[in-house]
Amino acid sequence: MNKQHIIVRSGDRVATYFAELRSAGHQFELARCALEIATDQDPELDVEHYIRELDALATRFAPQYAKAHTLRSRLEALATYLGRDEGFTGNHDDYYEPENSYLSHVIEKRHGLPITLSVVYVEVARRLGLCLEGVGFPAHFLLRAGNPPIFIDAFNGGALLDEKGCADLLRRFTGGRMRFHPGLLEPVSTNQVLLRILRNLKLLHVKEGRAFDALRMVDRLIAIDPDQMREYRDRGLLSMERSDWGGAVDDLTFYLGHVRGPKDELFVRAKLALATQKHHAVN
Repeated sequence: MNKQHIIVRSGDRVATYFAELRSAGHQFELARCALEIATDQDPELDVEHYIRELDALATRFAPQYAKAHTLRSRLEALATYLGRDEGFTGNHDDYYEPENSYLSHVIEKRHGLPITLSVVYVEVARRLGLCLEGVGFPAHFLLRAGNPPIFIDAFNGGALLDEKGCADLLRRFTGGRMRFHPGLLEPVSTNQVLLRILRNLKLLHVKEGRAFDALRMVDRLIAIDPDQMREYRDRGLLSMERSDWGGAVDDLTFYLGHVRGPKDELFVRAKLALATQKHHAVN
């Protein structure tokens, strides 16, 4: 990877922080990085306060957890505690509000998206020695534990599912348009969880016409995983919307040089030609 492309075109502080973590070889900590993303809602957000809130959730749950001696009973206890006692549930009424992607908001209001609720489950469980893994299930993020795995739906009160239950979910969410296969239930890494949160926000910003906010999300996506070639294309197109012709030329050229025979090649080349023309006109 050409390091000159791991840059932050938007000047975004969080993207710069992520880029520095990667450059230093540090791991991306799930809760801490999710809370950094949440500073979009509140630039003065106290990350350490919400880390302590997660600590407190785990401390209050510890006595119940100690009474459970099988994986299923521990997961049932966790679901009862977070879903019923603490009130963490899916935001069914305002699903597409950006705040549902902010971990601080989820901790405060006790509702959010499947993925941000899952982060709460992961972090509380981890503090007690229970390993939950994220599942990048289409349309509905899940969790899994054990082998054979038990699946957890944090959005719906921590409901426990088997493979058939997951297949039923997919059929309901996609109207049967997507075929289920077990590969959809493979675990994902911490980085992939963060990428999915950021893609959700990127899509919301694009839909609402907020090009600069979408650009910040793309900068963060590239900072976490510089090998996502499609993001360079999108960053180039977003740069064009902001009349950053030089940045657009750089990213679109990079995209075409690193993806063999992309399906959108003619479209991207046309955009690159326009960006090049505009760039020359102002320089």
